[in-house]
Amino acid sequence: MGSNGTLLEPSHRLLQNFLLSIKDGDWHKKAGNGKMLKKFGIGIIGDVPWGTHFCQFYQTKEDLMDILIPYFRSGLDNNELCVWVTSEPLNTEEAKEALRKEIPNFDVYLEKGQIEFVSYNFWYFKDGIFDLQKVLNGWTEKLENALASGYDGLRLTENTFWMEETDWNRFIDYEEKLDALVDKNQMMALCTYFDKCSATETADIVAVHQFFLAKKGGTWERIENLIRKRARQEEHRIRRYNNILEGINRIFGNIVRAETEEELGNICLSVALEVTGSPIGFVDELEADGLLHDIAISEMGWDQCLMHDKTGHRHPLVDFTLHGLYGRVIDSGKSFFTNDPASHPDSIGLPQGHPQLTSFLGVPLVLNNGRTMGMLAVANRKGGYSPEQQEDLEAIAPAVTQALQRKKIERERALAEQALRESEERERAVIESSKDAIIVTDTAGEGRILTVNPAATEMFGWAGDKMVGLTRKDIVDINDLRLRVFMDERMSEGMTRAELIYKRKDGTKFVGELASGYFVPVEGKKYAVSIIRDITERKQNEKALQDSEARLRRLYESGMIGVIYFTLDGRITDANDKFLEMVGYTRKDLQAGKINWKQITPQAYRFMDEYTIERLKTVGAAIPYEKEYIRKDGSHVPAIVGAAPLNEDRSENIAFVLDITERKRIEKALTKAHENLEEKIKKRTAELEKAYKALMENERRLSEAQKIAHIGSWEWDLVTDKLYWSDEMYRIYGLKLQELHPTYDAFLGVVVHPDDREFVDNAVKKAFKGKPYDLDHRIVLPNGKQRIIHTQGEVLFDEKGIPVQMRGTTQDITEQREAEKAFLNAVTARKKEIHHRIKNNLQVISSLLDLQAEKFKNRKYIKSSEILEAFRESQDRVLSIALIHEELHEGGGIDTLNFTQYLQRLVENLFLTYRFGNADIGLNMDLEEDVYFDMDIAVPLGMIVNELISNSLKHAFPDGKTGEIRIKLRGEKNKRSRDDKIGFKSKERKNTSYILTVSDNGIGIPESIDLENSSTLGMQLVTILIDQLDGELQLKRGPGTEFIIRITVEENS
Repeated sequence: MGSNGTLLEPSHRLLQNFLLSIKDGDWHKKAGNGKMLKKFGIGIIGDVPWGTHFCQFYQTKEDLMDILIPYFRSGLDNNELCVWVTSEPLNTEEAKEALRKEIPNFDVYLEKGQIEFVSYNFWYFKDGIFDLQKVLNGWTEKLENALASGYDGLRLTENTFWMEETDWNRFIDYEEKLDALVDKNQMMALCTYFDKCSATETADIVAVHQFFLAKKGGTWERIENLIRKRARQEEHRIRRYNNILEGINRIFGNIVRAETEEELGNICLSVALEVTGSPIGFVDELEADGLLHDIAISEMGWDQCLMHDKTGHRHPLVDFTLHGLYGRVIDSGKSFFTNDPASHPDSIGLPQGHPQLTSFLGVPLVLNNGRTMGMLAVANRKGGYSPEQQEDLEAIAPAVTQALQRKKIERERALAEQALRESEERERAVIESSKDAIIVTDTAGEGRILTVNPAATEMFGWAGDKMVGLTRKDIVDINDLRLRVFMDERMSEGMTRAELIYKRKDGTKFVGELASGYFVPVEGKKYAVSIIRDITERKQNEKALQDSEARLRRLYESGMIGVIYFTLDGRITDANDKFLEMVGYTRKDLQAGKINWKQITPQAYRFMDEYTIERLKTVGAAIPYEKEYIRKDGSHVPAIVGAAPLNEDRSENIAFVLDITERKRIEKALTKAHENLEEKIKKRTAELEKAYKALMENERRLSEAQKIAHIGSWEWDLVTDKLYWSDEMYRIYGLKLQELHPTYDAFLGVVVHPDDREFVDNAVKKAFKGKPYDLDHRIVLPNGKQRIIHTQGEVLFDEKGIPVQMRGTTQDITEQREAEKAFLNAVTARKKEIHHRIKNNLQVISSLLDLQAEKFKNRKYIKSSEILEAFRESQDRVLSIALIHEELHEGGGIDTLNFTQYLQRLVENLFLTYRFGNADIGLNMDLEEDVYFDMDIAVPLGMIVNELISNSLKHAFPDGKTGEIRIKLRGEKNKRSRDDKIGFKSKERKNTSYILTVSDNGIGIPESIDLENSSTLGMQLVTILIDQLDGELQLKRGPGTEFIIRITVEENS
């Protein structure tokens, strides 16, 4: 060193040429051993960890203070114990003064002992010699006291200005031991050297320090110890490799132990986080939907994520769209890192709630075939990422890929095995539950049966264990020529279908549909599987369908009825000759498309066609209906049309068309004849109504005469039990005034006729239950004579429902009854005369109809017997009514007749009328005796029987067929009407239900005939008369025909 203390340039230059100078290297960013970084206070040094041991080469006091002042200021601020071993060029006081000027509150630190100044003589030569172990023990003691006093560690500096050349080797030995001591403890040491050392000495100094500070061109520079740096780098590299290998071993060691991909993914992710020193990360898999799906996310990632957590309370973060930083890793198939994700060109920002990224490192997970299966990503490493972390993550990525792929294969294999088991179970269930026979046979020899399903044993009639071992000839008709063809086709094609004749255990045969093929299990032996379905029923249905089609074709070609095929849009696709004849078109017109359903239908009937088409669309059936067609020449032809679909989609339909031109002509003639008859009947009915009204007027006058009779009144106080009679009451009972004290017991025991007492008492008792009475009964006068009285009574109740009074009236109606009897005799005689005259008039009408029928019969233009039949039917109806009046006349002229006798006479007359050609038809009558009906019931019910019996005689037994007609009449008593009255000689009203059954065992009524919409006059008349009687009609078809008529009759008993 020169006299002015300047640094000797040669030694400094040599040192710089010897060492590799690195400015602000990686050392200040992190501690290689993981120690906490501490503030140093000098910019070129930055933050350093505990265990830092470096030196400074200085030339002046100012150079020394440039480093020491910020060095101790930072230590005091960091709560560290600071120790300065002083020597030239600064003594203790100068050192204190220099720090006092630059550090605020320095004396406070000094007073509490946080900074100490020790002279080098005291510290190094306390006993006169340099005892390096003693010095080292002193530093250990200082550190222990510092930590015990609550300081974070020890920060020291020492100066070598005092060092002589003879002590150099020992001092270098001390520095090496100090370096080891500092490296292992919470210590930091700065050794200052006056720049007077030789090159060799400088090299020794640098070798025992981690780095040194030297001034160049007026600027302090930090210069690394190259040898120690390389050693640290090698140590760091080995530690990295060990960490990577340990992580890979942990990953592979958990492939089997981890139960799920997620569990294994979390293990892989934890290794990645440890290797890179990252707080958050994830492992994602690229799936077929083009999205990244989470396999694992770090716990801190979950904690910082406001989008979704494991409990599902936040917005799901279940997958990432393939774009942005993640997309770059996947698309490029290369890893990369960025320490400023927000400004990176590939960044597209983060969704709301996503953890903020301060740095990012992503590595693709690439399979052996080069396909990227996903990515491994870490983020937010303190200080960011470097190629070192990128290399480390790339090193474990293949292990992660292989582990996850193996776990995925295991899962897929497990799923495949489970699916296979389920498939086998389903197939077994299908085979067991199949209604088709399934048989496995040996392909060699005669086709020995190896296994069968339950359907096979049931189909062939064998027990399961008995059918196994049978051969082909035991179940197949070997004479079936199709068997050889089937065997050859299966041999050549491996699979084929056929219809063969099979035989059961009992020898019966059936047609089976067979599907058979070969299969080869794992052991390599070939078997045949045959599926057999019994198609006997299907064959029968096909035969029935063929027969039906043949019948339809015969009907189509017969010419008896028109047949057309049409579509729902009105296009007629085909028609038989009969229909073309009806509408006047030719087959060429049909083929040219000139016949359209709508065009040949008058406007008035199109709504019926539209309704029919709608029913075909929705219901699949149509009700036959009448309509007209427009012929080619413009004339109209009437017809009955019935339609039905031929297939399920209604694309083709069929209609049957019946020409009813002749029927319409006959109906018109009949209508005219009926109109003349109806006019005569109306005229005669008016005369009868006039006579009936005159009769009713006489009855009204009789009723008025009844009111002239004297009426007595009475009251019964039920509270006091006192009975009051008016004077007229005593006169009616033949008593003198006040001769008998009126009481109910006296009235019942003395006045009422003995035979009527119970009857009267019951009526009075019912009155106490709220039912007033109105009755006639007999009384016995004191002189023994009997009189008839009419009495009425009712009970009055208080607000609590308790009877308090009974009151009523009594009238002597003896003379009235006698007058009524005389009057009824006169009326009866008159009614008898009226019935006699009506009967005679109806017989005259019947004779006129008979003469008219004979007139029509002799006319040449009458080709049909329907007109004559109509006159006969009308004649029968008139005679049925005349017979009623005859019965009434012979029965004494009363309003009711014995319907049982009338029915017997009516049916016998009908059998006489229709007996010609039906001699073998028997009659079975089961009639309740003495059934009486008035005219309102007898007339319509007799006409109904007339229509039904004549219908059976005419139509039930064609071509002389034998049979029997049955008639049954039974009554069922019902309850009394609500307005019934209790009266003398039973004036009460009762309802009786009568059931009249008319049946035969003939050919029956066709299903196409609807009673509610019948076109025949007879059936229309039956339904009208049933409605008039408020009755019910029930028709039972086949075998034969049975009409059940139920009516209810209200009668006076």
